[in-house]
Amino acid sequence: MDKESRKKILEVEEVAMTFGGLMALINIQFNVKEGMVKAIIGPNGAGKSNLVSFFKMLNEMMGGRLKTLHPKLLGGILARRGAHEAEMAAHGLAPIDLVAVISRT
Repeated sequence: MDKESRKKILEVEEVAMTFGGLMALINIQFNVKEGMVKAIIGPNGAGKSNLVSFFKMLNEMMGGRLKTLHPKLLGGILARRGAHEAEMAAHGLAPIDLVAVISRT
C-alpha cells in the first residue's frame, strides 16, 4: 500500500494550549497514517512536553482510550450562537445544538 492511500489513524488540527495567558502551543497540525512513525523534535521550550501532556490529559480523562471528533463536529458543538458566526462561516461550520449518544452494550 502506498503512503498516500493509508488510512489516517490520528489527525490533529489547530491544537492550542495556554497557561495563564502564555501560549504554550499555537496551531499544531499533523496526521499519522497506518504504518507511519512520527517524532516530536525541537529545542528546549518549543512545547514538545506540552503536546504530549495534551494527549495524555485526554487519555486520562476518557478512561484510558483516546477518542476524537472531526474538527467540524467539535467546532459545531463548541460554537456559540451570537458570538462565533463569522468564524463558523469562515471554516464552513454549522452549529450543533444537540448531541445524542446511543450506546449499544
